[in-house]
Parts: sequence; C-alpha cells; structure tokens
Amino acid sequence: NKQTILELITTDRSGLLSQVGRVFNKHDINLHSARITTIGSRVEDMFYITDMQSQPILDSSKQEKLREELIYVLDNTKPKKASNT
Repeated sequence: NKQTILELITTDRSGLLSQVGRVFNKHDINLHSARITTIGSRVEDMFYITDMQSQPILDSSKQEKLREELIYVLDNTKPKKASNT
C-alpha cells in the first residue's frame, strides 16, 4: 500500500497528537501508522497517511490545505498554565 508521509517537527506540548488527529479527521485523512519521537522539548513525528479510499494524497492543493491547517492549529495553540488551587 502506498501512503503519503507527513513529517511534523515542532515544540512538544500537551495535547499535540490530539490536535493533529482533529486536523486529520477534518480533512478525511486515514492514519495508518506513525513514528513519534520526542527529543527534549522537540517533536519529530512521521505520519503515514492516506485519503478515505486508502490512496496516497497526491493532489498538491489537498496537501497544501492540510499543511496550512496544521500550521494554523499548531501556531495558535497557547500552552495551558498550571493553576494554583
């Protein structure tokens, strides 16, 4: 099976994989496997994905929309502060 490989390099934070999963869901992306690597506060993840028909995502406009949404979601996530209760 052919899959598209999406590489994500960012700063680690709580809920990161959940955010990525929501973006995949919104864009009808199937996640087949992933390699999750965290080095200190740096995340280097590889996601092996397809469309809903289990085909690689070859359309450049779909790739760009997915890329833009991931960047938007990850850039606009504020780290949650610990509460003093």
